[in-house]
Amino acid sequence: MEDRLDSPKIQTLVLLSIVAVLTVILWGSAKLACNSKTASARPPLKLGSTELAKNPKDAAFELQQRWAMHDFSRVRALAKDKVLAELDQAARRCAEDRKCEKAREELEHGVKSTAALLSSTRTTAKVRVKTYGAEGGPQTYVLDMVKEGNLWKATSRQRE
Repeated sequence: MEDRLDSPKIQTLVLLSIVAVLTVILWGSAKLACNSKTASARPPLKLGSTELAKNPKDAAFELQQRWAMHDFSRVRALAKDKVLAELDQAARRCAEDRKCEKAREELEHGVKSTAALLSSTRTTAKVRVKTYGAEGGPQTYVLDMVKEGNLWKATSRQRE
């Protein structure tokens, strides 16, 4: 009698085997799906300045990223005072130079930036933005940001 109690039934062994095999298959497929690099990156959303300038870090990032890509028309909303004057000069130089238009197309997907908030109060902030892939190699700027209404705008841009 004791021999029959200690041994599992065949049905129990089959079901345990099925659960073990399914566990290994599902784990393997999940690991493969997570590590797959075949999915292409989606292009960034085209957002307006009001959505992009709600905090100082994002506003400084967008200003420097667009400036490096020579997208001067969209960056005007994020600049003020000295930065706006520098931006206008850069836009005029770009308009006079035919190479600038060609460079704009090439830089559209090659420029990458990172931003770090250095200090912040309710109405002012200081942000460091590093840009890679732009003309002239990597660039680092420190931008002084000021809150104007609900938007943040750059008032000073200094190369570090």
